[in-house]
Amino acid sequence: MLRNAIKNAQYHGINVYHGAKIRPDGDCVFGSVIDNLNSRDCFIESLKPDPVYWRRIWMGELENVAYDVWNGSMSREQWKSAFHQLKQPGIYEVALGDFIPLGIAHCIEKNILVFSTSPNASCPVHVIPANNFGKVASTSLLGL
Repeated sequence: MLRNAIKNAQYHGINVYHGAKIRPDGDCVFGSVIDNLNSRDCFIESLKPDPVYWRRIWMGELENVAYDVWNGSMSREQWKSAFHQLKQPGIYEVALGDFIPLGIAHCIEKNILVFSTSPNASCPVHVIPANNFGKVASTSLLGL
C-alpha cells in the first residue's frame, strides 16, 4: 500500500518518501503523525514517540472542543462514551473513529495530507484541515 501511495504521488508530480515503519495496530495514525513531526526537517516540533500517550491527550482535547461543532445528534452521555473508546489503545473502527485525524490535525495545528493509494483516484491528495474546531493551522497549503 505504501509503495502504491508513493507511486501515485510521483504520477501526479509529488515527491514523497516513507518514514519509519509504523505497526498497523489501531494506533498507526498517531504513530505516523508523530514520526512525521519528529523526522521531517520542515517541522520544528518534536514529540515523545508514544502514540498511546498522545491518543489520550489529543482525543481528550477533541472530546472537549468538537461537540458544539458537530455531535451527530449524540447526547453528551453518548459523546462521552464514544470518546472513552477513542482514548483506548488500538481502537479505531468505532462510531467516531473518523474523527481521529480531524482531532489530531486540530491538536497539532497542522494540516494533514493523505495520499491516495489508487492511481485512479480523482484527487491524489486529501487535506485534513487543522481549523475545524477553532484553531489556526501553523502549516500552509502552498503548492497544492
